[in-house]
Amino acid sequence: MGLFRVRVVFANLDQSRQVEVDAIVDSGAVYSKLPRTLAAELGLIAVKRVQVRLGDNRLIERELAPAWLRCSEERAVVMVALGGEGEPPLLGATSLQALTLVVDSTNERLVPAEVLEMVQGPISFVQGRGLSEGSPA
Repeated sequence: MGLFRVRVVFANLDQSRQVEVDAIVDSGAVYSKLPRTLAAELGLIAVKRVQVRLGDNRLIERELAPAWLRCSEERAVVMVALGGEGEPPLLGATSLQALTLVVDSTNERLVPAEVLEMVQGPISFVQGRGLSEGSPA
């Protein structure tokens, strides 16, 4: 997988503070990431802790904070991992999904995603038999 960078803007929830950064597109990372100092400048507030497995197989704990994210013309509220000093900003898979963007690794760019919805018609859940199409709830 080739890595490349894109210009993105992170902002706090009321959008009163923002920072523009070059983020590494890392579709293997679940969450986007900002160094903790940039997150503090934005006034981001951690709301959750998660365990994260790093590329070298170490398991660490990260705090997550909600933030606005803009990339190209797309924007969404996403969960951002608070990274350590010296760690580069990342654009992760859940942010790409929220922005409706996918990676074009051949051309090292992000392109609009095709939005899929595979289930059609009414669906019900029957205890012990799972989901069945076409039957009333």
